[in-house]
Amino acid sequence: MSSRQELNSHTRHLLRLKAFQFEEVEVPEGSTFACQVNNRVLDWKERIKDRRVIKCSKSYNSLLSQSTWKTLPDITEDPNGPNSFAYYPSDHGFLEIKDENGKLLGFRFPLKRENLEVLKDCDEMVDGLPTTTGKHKRGTFNLRHWGVWADYSQDFMMSNEMKRDLEVARVWFSQNQDLFAEASDVLRMMDAEQYVHMRNGFRKFMEREAAPDGLPLEPVAGVWHTVALNRKQVGNASETHQDWKDDGQTYNCVIPYGEWSGGDLILWPLKLRVQISEGEGFFFLGRLIAHSVTEVVGMRNSVDAFIHKSNFDCLSRKMKEEEEEKEVVEEGLVGGVSGVERKEKALSAMKRKGKDEARKVGEKKVRGEKNKKDKKRKRVGDSERFQRKKKAKKAKK
Repeated sequence: MSSRQELNSHTRHLLRLKAFQFEEVEVPEGSTFACQVNNRVLDWKERIKDRRVIKCSKSYNSLLSQSTWKTLPDITEDPNGPNSFAYYPSDHGFLEIKDENGKLLGFRFPLKRENLEVLKDCDEMVDGLPTTTGKHKRGTFNLRHWGVWADYSQDFMMSNEMKRDLEVARVWFSQNQDLFAEASDVLRMMDAEQYVHMRNGFRKFMEREAAPDGLPLEPVAGVWHTVALNRKQVGNASETHQDWKDDGQTYNCVIPYGEWSGGDLILWPLKLRVQISEGEGFFFLGRLIAHSVTEVVGMRNSVDAFIHKSNFDCLSRKMKEEEEEKEVVEEGLVGGVSGVERKEKALSAMKRKGKDEARKVGEKKVRGEKNKKDKKRKRVGDSERFQRKKKAKKAKK
């Protein structure tokens, strides 16, 4: 067996995880699916063999354990801190940032020029859309979110801004699918577990919900579900922040473009300052790593692809509901119940579940009202006792 035919250990890992699906890989006559995946892996290994690798003393586990909702790490309190951080200028090559255990924390990679040009050409279609220009925690620029999330909802839903801009957003995503497919493939090669975690199961359940134009919902940007379009960023640096609504295990994908200087990405707990130039993408854990962007001279645009934690919560909920429905149906099969009766039984079970949830909410509300009344009565009672004691003291005098 030749070196090209012998399966690489990374290839075997990808195959075990089912990171590649059969419809994604063209298999010529005389070859196999595994061999074609292996060829892709070997080509990738050749591409990144000269990458620069940085090992950080800060581990992924410590970032995870120290991540407290809306509380930035102490290191961010020193505004001069980044002056002493290690700086990695852009070289249009590969930059890998990992912890002492080999866990990927960040990755800078070059993009195909043709995909970047399409992204830039699409700016014209976005220019005429309504937008809000203002100072955000990420700086001063135009901001819109297009995608699918489950924030404050039991179901997947399209973001309001995408609903508003739907016709243009559809064209924009159609034009940029090759860009997001490229970024997704890089992620698959660098962290297959997270790629599979971000991909598996979502499409099936999203497709059960419809967009305003009647088409089913789906992940909009490769394996990512939502993108933030940050356009025309000028001047001030962004505030240090963490993307609290994002999933803590998954990577943001940032792709900047335009004509600017400055705008370096500061990764505070890692004590790193990374330059990301036009033509490069960058993965990092936006939920766990406090970050900011230095002052921009010129005009900088960027696309930030991400997945909210609410989407994973919604997926878990949907999978659990489906499993419960399946159990009801299987019970019916064992008992010889007809198909219509099984369906009715499954629906009844789901309705009961809904009523139980409503009852719990109602009980909680009643308890809350009762507690308020009890506290009010206590305050009135305390006040009356106080007045009686006061009168008694006066009477003694």
